[in-house]
Amino acid sequence: MKVLLVHPDDSPVQGPWSRSHWDYVIDLGWAGGAAYHDWERQMGCPVRGFYGFAGGPEDFRRIADILRPGRGILVDDCGLDWWEILAPLRSLELLNVVIVKRILPEIASAEIFCTRSHPIANLLAKAAGRDIRMIQLRNQSALREKLQRIRLVAALLSPAQIFQIVLDKWDMDYRLRALVVRLPSPASRSSVLLPSSYSNVTRMLNAYAKLLPQTEFSLVTTRQNGVTAGLAANVRTTSLAKFAPTVISDSIRREVQSLEHGWSRLLDGPLRANQEIAWATDSGWFADIGRSFERWLRVREAWRHVLSVERISAVLCADENNPMNRLPVLLARNLKLPTVHCDHGALNALLPLRTPACDHYLVKGEMEREFMSRTFLVKADRITVGAPAEPFAGGSEPGSTQKGTSNCAGAIVFFSEQYELTSGRTEILYKQVLPGLCAIARSRGSRVIVKLHPFESLTSRRRLLRQVLSKEDWRQVSLVTGALTGEFLAGIWFAVTVESSVAVDCASRGLPCFLCSWFVPPLAGYEKQFVRHGAARSLESPEQIGKIPELLEDFRITPEVQRGLWSPITPERLEALLSNSRGLD
Repeated sequence: MKVLLVHPDDSPVQGPWSRSHWDYVIDLGWAGGAAYHDWERQMGCPVRGFYGFAGGPEDFRRIADILRPGRGILVDDCGLDWWEILAPLRSLELLNVVIVKRILPEIASAEIFCTRSHPIANLLAKAAGRDIRMIQLRNQSALREKLQRIRLVAALLSPAQIFQIVLDKWDMDYRLRALVVRLPSPASRSSVLLPSSYSNVTRMLNAYAKLLPQTEFSLVTTRQNGVTAGLAANVRTTSLAKFAPTVISDSIRREVQSLEHGWSRLLDGPLRANQEIAWATDSGWFADIGRSFERWLRVREAWRHVLSVERISAVLCADENNPMNRLPVLLARNLKLPTVHCDHGALNALLPLRTPACDHYLVKGEMEREFMSRTFLVKADRITVGAPAEPFAGGSEPGSTQKGTSNCAGAIVFFSEQYELTSGRTEILYKQVLPGLCAIARSRGSRVIVKLHPFESLTSRRRLLRQVLSKEDWRQVSLVTGALTGEFLAGIWFAVTVESSVAVDCASRGLPCFLCSWFVPPLAGYEKQFVRHGAARSLESPEQIGKIPELLEDFRITPEVQRGLWSPITPERLEALLSNSRGLD
């Protein structure tokens, strides 16, 4: 049996390998079921994407199990377990480990080839205990290859994103920025802390803050990306850099030494406790943890300063899996302050990677509650259904019903994402989706808008669209960036996306949204949850794009569906959650 592994930058049907016979082809990228069906027909053998072997949200619980042996050793003087905080940052690499173990039985005795070197191929070779033959041998230096990868990544990012990455890498602990900012004055009254690293997180926190206009909120951003316009009058914003120490005390230096000693103990035993964690350790994925304790303790001290100077009375967090946002939650819990979580997205499959940190978890409706109860080990009495009211501003009110064909003068919107994060072949998806949408737009006198995710580069996506679209289709398409607003949503006829949470934003306003289900890898399980709860309709193949006008005829989003997606919390209930702490189990 001969197995071919295809690098994400290669095509299985183009290149020297396409002239050979293969018994099985595994794409190390992700092209979706429609592309794999076409490639199978051309190659005469099964073709499957690497992420097609994923097992859904339960894989993230498996990752938590893999990491469990490392807990309880890297504990600082504040009781924070830095292994649990930092190790899950390698969740994507560990997901690859889980999938490799699932693939092994299918190719146990096979002769394995790869179009060129790739980390997953190297991992598979380690797991299989034998070499994998590379068809394209490296003909350039390692330095040149690294520079080439940097150029490819930079091409997908905006200048602002590149600058933020530089800050994240070289001044993560604000050591430099702390030298050029003024120390904040002590707050005159207590406030609820809103920690944020991204604009989407800030918008969700701000929506809840608007419900309590008499309560003071302190938005502390850890990155420039956390700053956004339109903040409520009762939200005061500042940067965490203002609270960072310029020097560290001798006691903290002793903590660093203690953690480094604990790291040595981890390497000697717990990081070999199971096969998967040993593979990760041998691959060097955790090495940066052992080198970063001083930097992270500086960040911890900055948050401790926030909690005292800002006179924090509670913490409302919208992304507790982000270490920068998790730290103030853990520190506030030590002080017996109330901590409440409100996820910034529709669903979150990554919550099981860590122990629940907050006292209470706000979910926006029954769909999110059911998903959290099924995937996240938190008691039911710590989950409260209660969304902010803001997403209904500028669109249909809760309880309205909109027939999909009633606004055909509006725009057709494709909500894009940075599919490259999981090696998605964006070019293939765009070719499958956008020409069909342009054809509908021309026939109905509409237009097509590609709405970019904040992580996407306008320049990169514009370049890609010029490559995949005809001149006629290119004139039909507009690219849009920036925050998702009620005004923008109000101008939509129908929307198309892969499995983005914008499906819920649309459905909450009665707007029909279709999911490109053929392109959804079985990773997070969001697409099935959206369809199950009526938030969106599934398109099983690119050919169904052209049938959307017909599908819209009976696509109705009922008030019952809307209430299941978005059930606003009362101000009194939110105030009670932020005022009363309940101990964690």
